[in-house]
Amino acid sequence: MCRIQQSGFLPCEDFRLRPLVDKLLIKSSGSRDDIYNLYNFKKTINVAELKDLPDSCTDIIKKMLFGKTLIPEFSRFTDDLLEMYDKVAEIKTGKIPDFLSSRNFDHWGVSVCTTDGQIWSHGDSSIPITLQSCSAALNYSMAITKLGTEYVHEFVGKEATRNGLMNTLDLDKNGIPHNAMIQSGAMAITSLLLNETPNDLPSGYENIVNHYQSLAGDKPLNINNTIYLADKSCSDRKFSIAYLLKEHNGFPPDLKLKHIIDLYFQLNSVEVTCETGAVIASTLANGGVCPTTDKEVLSRTAVQNTLSIMHLQGMYSYSGEWMFETGLPAKSSTSGMIMVVVPGIMGMCLYSPPLDKNQNSVRGLEFGRRVSQRFSLHYLDNHICAPFTKENLMHRQEGRQSRELVIMNVMYAAAHGDMNLLNRYFELGLSLDVADYDYRTALHLACCNDNIITVQYLIERKVNVCALDRWNRTPLDDAKQYGSMELVELLRKHGANEGPG
Repeated sequence: MCRIQQSGFLPCEDFRLRPLVDKLLIKSSGSRDDIYNLYNFKKTINVAELKDLPDSCTDIIKKMLFGKTLIPEFSRFTDDLLEMYDKVAEIKTGKIPDFLSSRNFDHWGVSVCTTDGQIWSHGDSSIPITLQSCSAALNYSMAITKLGTEYVHEFVGKEATRNGLMNTLDLDKNGIPHNAMIQSGAMAITSLLLNETPNDLPSGYENIVNHYQSLAGDKPLNINNTIYLADKSCSDRKFSIAYLLKEHNGFPPDLKLKHIIDLYFQLNSVEVTCETGAVIASTLANGGVCPTTDKEVLSRTAVQNTLSIMHLQGMYSYSGEWMFETGLPAKSSTSGMIMVVVPGIMGMCLYSPPLDKNQNSVRGLEFGRRVSQRFSLHYLDNHICAPFTKENLMHRQEGRQSRELVIMNVMYAAAHGDMNLLNRYFELGLSLDVADYDYRTALHLACCNDNIITVQYLIERKVNVCALDRWNRTPLDDAKQYGSMELVELLRKHGANEGPG
């Protein structure tokens, strides 16, 4: 258990490791009340006992034992993070907003969650923080997943505001909010989600918060009623924005404006911690799959759209400079929280109440800059070709592998349905059309194993559905021989055909 924890996994909190925890409790004749004493458990579990565990559990154990986790030398990585944390803690500039005047100026928390589910937290990472405008990113991703891009963008645009302000009263050339991250856009998106349960405010709130909880690894989340009332009582401009949108038919018909406004403020007042915020950010980094539950919460289109808009205006009027400096999608809020997404690698949640003139956390900004620079995380850095050095811990296993080994890993992932590994290589820029010595592609192997989800993923990545292997067989030939009719129909729908072999 200690070895698992040292690798960055939290057995008592990670849902994938619950079966292992339960087995240890039975072996030690303990109860759930003894769960946190398991780190001192000295008995061993044999291989036969491990075979009884679910694949999601044994996969973590295998990755840990064979150095295949996203960050194999996790303690070296966290040592660097701790060094940066201490340096940033020395910053004493910034101002706490009035509605958070009770917050401690020195509060400073950081949490990181990789797409494998490795977690590190330090400082004031367990203090509840209201989402505020960070809820806009979560609501937009949920709306795209449930309602689709075309419908959602009838109500919000895809452009930055002219002045960079979040509370602008301007609409774009089509008479709709410029994007989903600003206040008018967030209200429009809130109305679309409420429209799923028209004028039933309690059900609308419950549905959305349940979705937040799925993003956060099924951790319970609550509203801070004090912040909700305080924010609502001093937000005349937000009420003005709501009436402006109503005048321009910016909401679905028949919804009560009062319900839209109430839900908007309620969602802003939902509390997370740095730890749950990091899991949410990592779910976005992982293509919509929560790393600690393996549940697909968001569509990949929703993730792509959300990260694009976060690039555009996630950091208020500082978004362009942040993008230039770090190359990372991020969403800031006036509560002092910043959620940072490193696609294919990890999510970070940074919390410190003092804000700069752009309403971003001063310490959070500096920590994000340092992490991006130290580990070469800017999206224009070439991770696959970059050398592995002590200074660059993030250039992990893929960066040191030969092309042959990379291809072998892609084939293994396709055959066994390891979506995390496939997505990691794709995010790093590798074509999933690579072939082995028999000219068999990842799609061939996925079809041989009737992995419909993997096949769907590969098709969405635009792989060649008619690729020929050395025996002139296509993936459709393999699907007809080894797969289901559903798989065959899926391939035919996307233009696959039989080979001459």
